[in-house]
Amino acid sequence: MPMLELGPGDYWIGTGRGLVRLDHTMAVADRFTAEDGLPNNWVHTLHLIDERTLLVGTQGGPVLLDLPSRRLTEVNLGDHPGARRLDQFVLSAFRDQSDVLWLGTAGALARVTLGSDRFTKHLYPGHRAISVAEDAVGRLWLGGNDGRLRYVDWETQQPASMRGREAVAAGGGRS
Repeated sequence: MPMLELGPGDYWIGTGRGLVRLDHTMAVADRFTAEDGLPNNWVHTLHLIDERTLLVGTQGGPVLLDLPSRRLTEVNLGDHPGARRLDQFVLSAFRDQSDVLWLGTAGALARVTLGSDRFTKHLYPGHRAISVAEDAVGRLWLGGNDGRLRYVDWETQQPASMRGREAVAAGGGRS
């Protein structure tokens, strides 16, 4: 379950039954489900875009939650032909040093420039991008469901695999 503390007594938790906010007494203060606008009740990732906006990655796609108004809006991935397929099953989200948002899904990694229709999809058949991180030299690392860390080789547009000690020695996943 993804959990995020946005301030003292302000906890957001993604569950299989939607998004929940707990207050300082640990009582449910807010709940969002598919009936409220989530694409799906399974919430896999939470990522704070800025002090007003929370990205919620669900099994049915990503949405943005405006925190002050508590309003949900779809993430527009533009008119790219593959965008609608990518809208499914968002497992992870990460914002890199260049202010680019990366969405990890089952079989793909999407580079999204928020506030525009810029969208690039990198397909990684058979690999799920369960976690995404960036190391000190700006190399993007993907953690998958097969026990491997992969860094993205931008020359070949493909992930290069490493295991255990080899990945740690190369700086994998340090952000």
